[in-house]
Amino acid sequence: MYELFLILLIVSLHLERNVVLGQLGRGFFSENSVKVYSTLIASLLNPGEYFLLDGQSKFSESLEEGMHSFAIPRPEKDRLFDIYIPPNLQENPALLVDFHTVWFNQKVQVFFSGWKEKADETGEFIVVFPAGYKGSWNGINCCVQATVEDIDDVGFIKEMITVIQTLIEFDPSRVYAFGYSNGASIVNRLGYQASDVFAAIAVNSYHLDDGLYEEAKQLQEDGLLENPIPVLAIHGTNDRSVCWEETCFQFWGFVMVYFGFIFDGFLGEETVFTGAKYGWHRWAELNNCTDDITDIDDIAYSEYHDVNWIQGYKSCADGVEVIQIQNTRHHSNENPFNGKSGGINMKDYNDIIWDFLKRWSREESNPTP
Repeated sequence: MYELFLILLIVSLHLERNVVLGQLGRGFFSENSVKVYSTLIASLLNPGEYFLLDGQSKFSESLEEGMHSFAIPRPEKDRLFDIYIPPNLQENPALLVDFHTVWFNQKVQVFFSGWKEKADETGEFIVVFPAGYKGSWNGINCCVQATVEDIDDVGFIKEMITVIQTLIEFDPSRVYAFGYSNGASIVNRLGYQASDVFAAIAVNSYHLDDGLYEEAKQLQEDGLLENPIPVLAIHGTNDRSVCWEETCFQFWGFVMVYFGFIFDGFLGEETVFTGAKYGWHRWAELNNCTDDITDIDDIAYSEYHDVNWIQGYKSCADGVEVIQIQNTRHHSNENPFNGKSGGINMKDYNDIIWDFLKRWSREESNPTP
């Protein structure tokens, strides 16, 4: 049973990591950590009720405020996603798709990312929480089962958004994607494979690595890159899971090598984490930006921030932008395991990302003031 194996693997790995780091008491048994694991284990053992949109069963209800669970049939399996409708939703709202990291799922992401609370606060967008394949997304080099089996996650997400249009009204020109870690790897991929769907993307703690970049460049050379796309990238120089520099101790890379025999030969040579510092420059190249890098000083910061710098390319094709925010760790906001801030507190983290994303529409790339 894959779900049972995944539960044991996640708990044992986190326990081992906290023992190694001397953080057993602060991390594994913290209130946040217990909440993460209890939610994850409960949803793995029982995904709950969801409506299968298979083209035969007609969903005729009007989606009201709250969380709604659906699935669509895909070649690999029925794929799940949750739709959150905030109270006081504005007319013609945007749609934000929020991608979890490896070995998590959409149920954990609901409270992990803070996007449900941000939607409640603004009423400006609907949030969709899709579930990866066996807890993972196919980001070419990252991560695990979805990559090993070459799952068509781009196809799943594009079909999911088309289906959601039949369930609730939203502005199709303002569809955005956010992803953390492995979730950011698939968001990078969606940025160049589905720019006909997404108006802008934000990625945290995973970059446009060698595999993604080579695929994107090939599409560009073949004339198949749809549109330039605005990109907000957040990464930490002290990230030890997906390193900023070209070399550092990569804990999750080590884990994937260690457990490679379990995942159909998914060994170290397949886990290539090129220095994340190159990712945003590669996006600038794909978006035909000029060489002028601008220091960004128009985002307000409080005393709680520990951000090294914000820089960006503001002269790109169709007026798009590529912005890099540099902070400290793999968890840029609040670490769900120990409650510590990785550099940006949760509310400001979501404020910064949403303020960037909502400026963009596919109908016109130039941002709104």
